[in-house]
Amino acid sequence: LARNPGLSGRVVVRFVIGLDGTVSAAAIASSTLGDAQAEQCIVRVFRRITFPATGGGVVVVSYPLTFGTNP
Repeated sequence: LARNPGLSGRVVVRFVIGLDGTVSAAAIASSTLGDAQAEQCIVRVFRRITFPATGGGVVVVSYPLTFGTNP
């Protein structure tokens, strides 16, 4: 967004949270953003997230993000 502040669209990131709370995998499930470089940046951010380790098991999450200006 710093490179292209007018970027808009919807991105769904699918990621896997492991037993230890770290994100073991992340990928773009769908996108209307139209900017592969921005999408890969988003994936890198999700791979760095750490959640509390609860011992509940592996969790797969699909998380939608919407970029654009508010009406």
